Amino acid sequence: MANDPQIPISPVSVYEPSMRKDANQVKLRLTAAGVKLDGLNWKLLNIYYNPLGFDFVCGDYQRVLRALDTSRNFAMDDADMPGSDPWRHSTVLWVGYSELGKPNHLHVDIAIDRPGLCRVYVSPSKQVLERSRIHTAMIATARDSKVYRKIAQRLATLNPPLNLEDHIGGRLRVGATVLDGVGFLASDHAALRKALEDSTDANGLPAFAKGSRSSREHWPLSMSFLATEGTGFRQIWRPAGGDRPVATPDPRANDPAMDEDFAGNFAAANLTPDLSALHCGVSDVGCNIHIDKMGFVIEDAYGNVILDPDLVGHTVNELLWKTNLKGYLPLWVLNHIHLLPPSSPFNFKRTGISTDIIKGDSYKVSLTGSCAVFGQFECSGTFSVSGRF
Repeated sequence: MANDPQIPISPVSVYEPSMRKDANQVKLRLTAAGVKLDGLNWKLLNIYYNPLGFDFVCGDYQRVLRALDTSRNFAMDDADMPGSDPWRHSTVLWVGYSELGKPNHLHVDIAIDRPGLCRVYVSPSKQVLERSRIHTAMIATARDSKVYRKIAQRLATLNPPLNLEDHIGGRLRVGATVLDGVGFLASDHAALRKALEDSTDANGLPAFAKGSRSSREHWPLSMSFLATEGTGFRQIWRPAGGDRPVATPDPRANDPAMDEDFAGNFAAANLTPDLSALHCGVSDVGCNIHIDKMGFVIEDAYGNVILDPDLVGHTVNELLWKTNLKGYLPLWVLNHIHLLPPSSPFNFKRTGISTDIIKGDSYKVSLTGSCAVFGQFECSGTFSVSGRF
């Protein structure tokens, strides 16, 4: 297995016999804890001390991850390596697991942005870890995130209220935006799936349209789940039922909103329906719950679930631009530049691009350029200042 040039590798030699003996002792401890590397496609990269451990690359890293997820001896724990952490310095993103019930516990990290890169080391801490305490600390850390709180609050508005914390089993990751959402391993993915299936809106109607990329029952909906792992759930909008909030969009979050003419079809001309929608993906290997700023699943007057033309806006701006290009373009560019294809905010009459010149917690200064797509060709620019005080 060739070394990946992007993987940080220590210049320390791994061929000195005593060092390899030390690494083998760590590996034997890992085996005794129920996570076996023997028989997998793995290769030692480098050995280090303080703490004692080693980096390795594993072609079967998903099997290692599954063993850690299902082990009674490990719990998800996103701890940093004591001392100087080369992974942190190299901006590696990882999911970590700590051994339970023993002092100087083992800790294993699996990189999520550099598939195959792994490490295991012995913690210098004498503290004996318990699963419940790790889980409590994990949830407490997540609560500090505005993204986590916003998604949890949105789920709590369902009927019956869905408590996100009841379904998080481990591997919790909170994204930078509500579009990234919250990723986690469910404590019982079947129970979470049923909770979403049984959820209703304020009028007692099903809150979500369910499907998957392999479903044949509603092929347009199935197509919208091509990037969703497992069973997908998209929140349904019923304009006539008023089950969505009606409010001015939050300028800090780039919430899209219909123009006044189009909004007048649904409410008073000075009110704006919220176009955002929950999108949940549930599987036995991981779950993700996020908020699409541009929802497109609605129910018509006859009770049929359909996809409205805002699917184009969601696909171009949120999927292709902000999601698929993550890792290829700087996050600042993806978070501050917004593509505006014909959609509800423009009454499907214009297309353009918007840039957040300045963006704070309670204010935003933006520059938007757009052109007409119907009738006489015309382009215009708008400079706007918005905020909450």
